Amino acid sequence: MIHTAENGKRYLLAGADNMSYRHFFKLLQKHTGQKQWLIPLPAFLLRLAGYMGDILRRFNIRTSLCTNNMQILCVKNYYSNATSVKELGMRYQDIRHAIAESVEYFKTNFTS
Repeated sequence: MIHTAENGKRYLLAGADNMSYRHFFKLLQKHTGQKQWLIPLPAFLLRLAGYMGDILRRFNIRTSLCTNNMQILCVKNYYSNATSVKELGMRYQDIRHAIAESVEYFKTNFTS
C-alpha cells in the first residue's frame, strides 16, 4: 500500500517510546558502561542557570546554558507517532536497538 503525506500536515517521525531523561540515560548506560550521575534539580534552579548562561553569552562566553534550553528541560511533553504510523505507514525500531546501534556507530567512527 502506498501512503502519501497530506499537503501542509505535520507528522512526528519518532519512535513510540515516551520516556524520561532518567530512563533514556539508564538505557544508554547499559550500552556504554559509563557511569553517570543524574541529579534532579528543581525547575527554579534550572531557570536560574539559564539566566546565568544568558549573561555569560553576553560576554561572548560559549555555553549551552540559556533560558530557552533550561525551560525546555522543565517541560514534560509527550508526543505520539500514531498519525505517522497510521497515515504514512511508518514503522519504528525499538529504542533499545536504536541506542545500541548508535553507540556502536560512535564507537566505530569517533574513538581513537
